Parts: sequence; C-alpha cells; structure tokens
Amino acid sequence: MAETKASVFTHSVRPTASRLGAPAHLLRRAIVLSLDAILAFVLLYVCLIIIDLPLMDTYPDHVFKARRYPNLDNVYRDEDYSRYHINSYGLVGHEPAPPSDTGIYRVAVFGDSFVEALQVPDERKLTTLLEVAITPPPGKQRAEVWNFGHSADNTGNAYARWLSAAGQVKFDFVVFAFNEADALENRLQDVRNRSGSFLFVDSKASFRVGQSHGADDGPRFPALNESLPRFHTFHYLLRTRAADYVDGARRKLRALMRGRDITTLDPADVESSSASHQQIDDTVRQLRFVHRQIAATGVPVILLALPTDAATPAGFGSHRAGANFAYRTITDRLRQAAVPLVDPYPSLASDIASGGDPYSDWEAFHHFNARGHRLVAQALSQYLGQHPELGLQVRNIERTPARR
Repeated sequence: MAETKASVFTHSVRPTASRLGAPAHLLRRAIVLSLDAILAFVLLYVCLIIIDLPLMDTYPDHVFKARRYPNLDNVYRDEDYSRYHINSYGLVGHEPAPPSDTGIYRVAVFGDSFVEALQVPDERKLTTLLEVAITPPPGKQRAEVWNFGHSADNTGNAYARWLSAAGQVKFDFVVFAFNEADALENRLQDVRNRSGSFLFVDSKASFRVGQSHGADDGPRFPALNESLPRFHTFHYLLRTRAADYVDGARRKLRALMRGRDITTLDPADVESSSASHQQIDDTVRQLRFVHRQIAATGVPVILLALPTDAATPAGFGSHRAGANFAYRTITDRLRQAAVPLVDPYPSLASDIASGGDPYSDWEAFHHFNARGHRLVAQALSQYLGQHPELGLQVRNIERTPARR
C-alpha cells in the first residue's frame, strides 16, 4: 500500500512530455502569429498602393495644430481627384531651392484649405499660377511661391506659421489669405478644437500669439515613418481617410436614390452658423494687426480675401446671407483702413452670373475648383499690376501657360 502511494505521488509530480513542450509550443504559435501579422501588413500595404487610397499625412502639433510628414506623395479623393507632393518643409508643392540660394525671389502664401487646395492639381492652383506669372526682379533668376496653406488654419495659426517660416527663410513678398469663416474660429472660446495658435488681446490695439495645448506633439513611431514613408506610421495605417471617402460615396448614392442631382447641395450639409458682429470686429482687428506686424519686418505684404461658397451672391446654390454679410463687412472695413487687399469677389460673382461655377467639382460647392483658382489668380495679378509700388511684377494670368 505504501509502495502504491509512493508510486502515485511520484507519478503526480513527474514532468510529462506535454508539459515540457508547452513553452516551445507557445513560442511556435507566437512566431506563426507574428508572421501572419507581418504578412497581413505587407499585403495591406501593397493593396493600399494599388488602389491609391488617400493616406493620413498630418500629425498633431500644439503650435500649429497640425503639421505634415515631409517628403511624401499622396492622393485626394473627396471633392475631386488630385495627386499632391509634400516637400521636405512639410508643405504642399514642389521642392524649393535651398534658402542659401540668393538668386531666388521667394513669395509666401498663407491661408487655410482654400490656399492648400488639395482637390486641385498642383499646376492649376493659384499659387502655381502666380509662380509661373511672376517676372523676377533684377538680380533674381526665378521666382518661387511657397504654399503655407493648411486646412483649418485660423488667422492666429497662419500668423504663427509666418513667424516660424520667417525665422528660417528670407521671403521677398507675402500674401496672407483669409475668408469670412475665419471669424467663427479666430477666438479660443468659439472653437471646440482648441489646439494650435490664437491671437489673444494684449491691449486695446494689439494682440499676442499664444497656444492652447490641446494636442500631443510630434509624429508617433518616427523610425517606422522613415522606413515606410507611404504609411507614415502604423498608428495612422488604421486611420486613413477611407472613412471619409466611404461617407462621401454614401451621400452621393443616397442623393441619387432620392432623385436629387449630386451637384446640388444637400441642405442638411450646410453649416448654418453665422459670425456675430463681435466676431467680425475681432477678425478685422486681427487681420490689421497681422498686416502691420509683417510689414514692420520690411517685407511687402498684401491680404487676399477668399470668399467661401456660402458668401456667394444670392441665387447661387450654397449662398447664405450671414456669410455674405460677414465677407462684405470684413473686406469693406479693411479697405476703409487702407489695408492692401485683393478681393476676387467681383470676378467670381461675374462668373457665376454668366452660368459658371468656380466651386463645384464632382461634389457640390465647398472649395474653389480649378476654375475658381484661375479667377483668383487673375484678380491677384491684376491687383499687383495696378500697384507697381509693391515691387512684384506679374504677367497676365490669362495668357500664362500652366507649368508642366
């Protein structure tokens, strides 16, 4: 009996072959799962390249709200189809000459998505049309126009980009663009996304630039971003703009099923917010402040008004009386203050009255299409031609071929 108990006890504690092999089995499974994950990643990477899917190319930044990963090629598939390049400065456009090259006449254009214009091919953007049309002054071999436009930039954020850029590159001319919708985003208390830079009231006639730390800084997994530039980071691999693309396609399909032309605006998609008189007053003061500050550096600067589709004349599909009032009020008050201002509104309104549409592509309204960009570029060239004291000579955009 004792011998039996001993044998049972011995058997119960003796390591079995299955237990000895458990770690090895788990290791094998881990290796197989890792290989499966790597294979899935590679296959997804290849598929995204084949189907040309738009990729997230921005990362949060507490000073500028968002920055772009440099040295990337991407595609835009929302309002229209367009390919674009992000240069080594994180800006949309071709690679500029080194800042040390003194033979370049450099023009900087600041603004939001109306300047950024991802939906318009590079050769048809207003910044490129302007670059091709510029006649370099004596001592300069050619001109470059840097596109600092970035989606959702308000006046303070765009001005913060100027302060940063001016410390790195010497610019010879500045175009600072705005639209009436900025009045809804220029004050910290009016926005939900409080990251980026704002202009805070410093005194009765001045402002200071400040940041509201509402976003994490810097790209995640920078080593992976460098080794796989098409994906930027594995974190953003799962956060591409595919959802936006699918939502847009779903809206168009729903419109077709309801028998509505997809080139007309869905009233449910229209933003009904209108700027208050105080918001308009603050925006005018901010724009005047920005102009004074840039001009004080000795760099010629003009403001460029870019009306949104909501500020268009009555009768246009997306016209909103509040936006139209805000735009006209802001531009009128800037003119009264003798601020150099390019206003393409008359050209845009004339084009609309003659049956043209400077806003719509395959999706109704929103930003300027290529037609709108040419109209704005024409207004800009005409203004510069009428003000030679600004020192920037520009040929007539209408007779200027697009850069190839």
